[in-house]
Amino acid sequence: MPDLDATIIRGAIALICASVVSVVAWRKRLLDPGGAVAASFAGTALVAFGGWWAGILLVAFFLTSSLLSVSEHDHPSRTWQQVVANGAPATAFAALALLLDAPTLLVSSAATIAAATADTWATEVGRQSGATPRSIKTLRLAPIGTSGAVSLPGTLASIAGSMTIAILAALLAPLASMPVSIGFPEQLVIVICGILGSLIDTFLGAVFQARYQCVTCDMRTEEPLGHNPGHELVLESGASWLTNDAVNLTASGIAGVIAALIVR
Repeated sequence: MPDLDATIIRGAIALICASVVSVVAWRKRLLDPGGAVAASFAGTALVAFGGWWAGILLVAFFLTSSLLSVSEHDHPSRTWQQVVANGAPATAFAALALLLDAPTLLVSSAATIAAATADTWATEVGRQSGATPRSIKTLRLAPIGTSGAVSLPGTLASIAGSMTIAILAALLAPLASMPVSIGFPEQLVIVICGILGSLIDTFLGAVFQARYQCVTCDMRTEEPLGHNPGHELVLESGASWLTNDAVNLTASGIAGVIAALIVR
């Protein structure tokens, strides 16, 4: 059974730390106000259930992804939807691990973070490399930044991102909320599931993610909220509810489930 007092104390300390980090990220324009609030709660819950181990893994994802993004161009601040998409799966598996007294589910928690890291590194490095990607749906060349398209530099970055989280997970295992063994087999599971999660994200983005065409300016976009509010958008393909954030959430969650099935 989980130590409730230790969980509450850890969560209280985590709330302070997560709030400070979120405020700094907001001041640096890495998070918008909603994203900062969501990050505070997400970080608190993840540390409370998974220990400082899980919190550091999530911070590692956030910092490296932010550095890669800013190094190329100023991205819009991350919203609460993006924070939830990247943090909710890891928190869910960490909570199940603690409540069910099933330490192996912490491997799934790490796998979801590895998937988010692999996907983000692939996207950012792929953009910066200038290599023209190919759509996995049609195998044709696609514009840089197109969801569902892959390039060699992006693929290598995906592998590197997943491996980074796996190595950190092994090194920081003593900081987990419960004793968990993360040896070479578990690291391999995290790496493989992280890469699979990135590939699943790419597949969902290519086949099912919503794409819109603007009737006003004839521009195509996958982010309707970021388009000119005075323009009229028409759904061109995909499901309207399957946004990029929904794709990220789904792919990371599937990566965690696959990891759970393997380690079991």
